[in-house]
Amino acid sequence: MSARFDGFWSAQRNALRLDRGWLYARNDADWLYLFVDLTADTGPDRGSGRDYLSLVFDVDGNGRITQDRDIAYGMYRDSIRLGLQRFHGPGRFTGLQPTRAKLAAGFGPSAASQRPHRVWELAIPLAEIGAKAGGGVRLGLRLHSADPQFTEERPPGLHSDFANLLRIQLAGPPMIMSVITARPDLAMPQSQRPRIGAIVGRVDSSVLRRLQPRVVLVPGDAGPSPDCPLPEGEPVDRRIAEGGFVELVYANRSSKRRGQGGWTVYCPDGSEAPIRALFSTQIPPTLPPTLPDGATAEWLDYHGNRLLGIITGLVGDPDMVQRYLDSEGEDWSIYRRIQGRGDTINYLVAE
Repeated sequence: MSARFDGFWSAQRNALRLDRGWLYARNDADWLYLFVDLTADTGPDRGSGRDYLSLVFDVDGNGRITQDRDIAYGMYRDSIRLGLQRFHGPGRFTGLQPTRAKLAAGFGPSAASQRPHRVWELAIPLAEIGAKAGGGVRLGLRLHSADPQFTEERPPGLHSDFANLLRIQLAGPPMIMSVITARPDLAMPQSQRPRIGAIVGRVDSSVLRRLQPRVVLVPGDAGPSPDCPLPEGEPVDRRIAEGGFVELVYANRSSKRRGQGGWTVYCPDGSEAPIRALFSTQIPPTLPPTLPDGATAEWLDYHGNRLLGIITGLVGDPDMVQRYLDSEGEDWSIYRRIQGRGDTINYLVAE
C-alpha cells in the first residue's frame, strides 16, 4: 500500500502550510483523514524506519498533558504501521499498543510540487481521540526525513507541552440529509462513505460532494492568553446574530461566529482573537436548475418549514429566527432555502 495525492485530496480548497510541506485534513462521522505532503523530503528512501512521523492528541482538550487520557501515535520500527501510546506525563509514554488507526507512505509528485517527494496518508478513528463530527480536535505532529536530514515539529516541543497545538474544526453531519432523508433505505450505504484512498479504496468526487466533507484548520501558534481565552467546552448559548449568522457563546465569555465560509473567534471583550482560521473546504452541492411544482413543491415547502421549526427550537427566540428569515434572499428558491436552513442547523449544533 502506498499513499498518493489523488482525487480524494485534490478537491481540497486550502491546507495548512508547514515549514517543509502541507497538511490536508478531512473527516466523516467516524474518521479523521490526514495527508502530509512533505515537499522538502526529496530523498527516495523506502520510509521504513528512516523517515517517520508521530502525532499527539489532546483528547480532553484542556491544553495540558493529562496522564492516561491524552495519546500519541508512533510508528513501529522497520514497519509502515502505527501504534498508540498513552501519556504518563510530559515526554513520558506507554509502549506502542494496537490501534485501529491506519498509515500509508508514498513517494511521488503532488499538486504542491511536481518533484517526487515523501507523502504520508493517515486515517485516525475519532473514537480513539475522543472526538466527534462537528466538534474540535487539538493535535501536533513530528515529521522526520532521513535524506535530506531534517525534523519538523508543529508546534515545537509537542511531546511535552500542549499549549500551542494545532486546532481542527471537524465537519458536522449533513443535517439537511438527516432531517429530510429519514427513511433508512434512502440513507447512503456504508460502502459509499469517504475512506482513506491508499488504505481501503478510492472514492470519486461525487461521493465527497454528497457527504459535504469540510474542515477548518486553525494554527495554534498564538495560543490562548489571559486576556483572550479561546472557546473551550460546550457552548452555553447558541444565537443568531444580525445578518443571520450563527454565534456560539462559551462559559469563559469567548464566542465563535460563522461568517461566509468559516468561523471567526472573538475574545470576551468582543475583539477578534489573534488566530487565523482557514475557511471551509466544503464543495457546495449544485441546486436543481428547475423549480418544482405540484406535490413536489408542497412536500419541499413542508420540510422547509420543519427545518425552520428546528431552528426556532434551538435558539428559543422569535427575534433571532426573524433575523435569519431576513437574511434569506427574496430570490431564493425552495431548494436554496432548504439548503440555508440545513446549514444553519448544522452550525448551531456544531459543538
